[in-house]
Amino acid sequence: MYSYSDPNIQQKVNLEENYNNEGRKCLESFLPAEILESVFEHTHMMVAYLDTDFNLMRVNRAYAEADDHLPSFFVGRNYFDLYPNESNRIIFENVVKNCKPYFATEKLFEYADSPENRTRYLDCSLIPLEENAGNVSGLFLTMQDVTERAKINQSLIESEQKFRNIFKLSPEAVVLLDKTGMVVDVNHRVHDWLGYESSEFNGKRLLELPCFDDKTKTLILEMFCRRMKGEKVGSYEISFIRRDGSTFVGLVSASAIQGSDDMLYDLVLISDVTLLKEQQNALLEAKMAAEAANRSKSEFLANVSHELRTPLNSIIGFSDAMLEGYTGDLKGKQAKYLNNISTSGKNLLNLINNVLDLSKIEAGKMDFHSESFPVADIFRILENMFLPMTSSKNISLQFNCTPSSLAIHADFSKLEEILINLLSNAVKFTPENGAIEVSARSTESGIQFSVKDTGIGIPVDKLDLIFEPFKQVECFHKREHSGTGLGLCLVRKFIKMHDGELSVKSKEGEGSEFCFVIPDLGC
Repeated sequence: MYSYSDPNIQQKVNLEENYNNEGRKCLESFLPAEILESVFEHTHMMVAYLDTDFNLMRVNRAYAEADDHLPSFFVGRNYFDLYPNESNRIIFENVVKNCKPYFATEKLFEYADSPENRTRYLDCSLIPLEENAGNVSGLFLTMQDVTERAKINQSLIESEQKFRNIFKLSPEAVVLLDKTGMVVDVNHRVHDWLGYESSEFNGKRLLELPCFDDKTKTLILEMFCRRMKGEKVGSYEISFIRRDGSTFVGLVSASAIQGSDDMLYDLVLISDVTLLKEQQNALLEAKMAAEAANRSKSEFLANVSHELRTPLNSIIGFSDAMLEGYTGDLKGKQAKYLNNISTSGKNLLNLINNVLDLSKIEAGKMDFHSESFPVADIFRILENMFLPMTSSKNISLQFNCTPSSLAIHADFSKLEEILINLLSNAVKFTPENGAIEVSARSTESGIQFSVKDTGIGIPVDKLDLIFEPFKQVECFHKREHSGTGLGLCLVRKFIKMHDGELSVKSKEGEGSEFCFVIPDLGC
């Protein structure tokens, strides 16, 4: 039916008295026969009595039920006819020969008829019953099913082996401490990174380890104590000292764990982040250098722009004065040439002003003056400014303010420039007989402005490009319209100065709508 395997652990089983059918008188001198009989039949252990030829003379109820038979089935049958196994036969023969008991813990039994379903582990003992002068008259066999305990133990062994493999093969340095702060074990990475042998760590307490300076020891001891108290401690960086005196930065991640022995341990993982720190420092230095260069560029542009504006204002002022006849009548092509000078000068001045504004913003020197005013005030200025341009192209221009008394707390000049830039683009890219609508309304998040046109629109894949400085959608517009590419860049930056958000919706050939919300800074 089933067979024994070789024992792996020896365990002494204390049996107060040997029992056999022929020697009851010995036991009955201590206990009544009725009590002995009751113990034999009702114990949860499987018990059998065998003669020296290994014939089963008697088995108890637990033994029979474990094999799905009645006790009478076993009486007179040879044990090894029922359970053939040569290694177990040798064990039985040695017990008889040497008159010494045999004990085994968690011995594996597999049933021959269905091993996949009937495998179990037993604690067993085989006790020789002495008749006289060392002669054995029989064998007393006891067995107890410990399958569940064996499975739990096996799971613990497997779990511990997995932990051991992870411990040994981890790419990180691993240190295991007991609850007193003494090093229990370290993996090979400690030697690879620090140069110390494991024997120089094992058995030493945290403060005795040679890889820390005094300041670091104070920190790691504090963190260890907090973990042992049950606190969650995040990762932290410390400096480690190698055997050769060099140092490296390590990222320490640790947590308290419960061992298989129910003791509390501290599992410490150490990652070498020296290279990462060097890269981070290099990136930081590069970022600071780039920001310094950008500030220098902005300051240079601001200075150059300022120096250019003075002569340009003179050129524009004198050319306009001559066009208005203050220097006398113009002859031939003089008016045309002077008009070109004035127009080009104004375009260049506009470019310089935009560059100067952009440089001030990037250098953090742009002034910001917040005040309360009616939105309708700006709309009137815009209407007077753009009505002549839209009328020349027969473009419908409408301004809507909801409610009409709507007021806002913002920088007047910045908001005016935002709307001028958006309206300029709308007029520029809207063909004749089109329409432009400028609106403002109050929302929960602030004042929402919208500039909507029926112009040529913007391709979807170019929407992000239009906000970059000096960038225009050249392949689409084919540079048929003049511009520096700074207008929308400044629009977005001025809106951000108000803590606002800008969005755009556009469909090629149908028009565009630019919306932005400015929080009411007066709230």
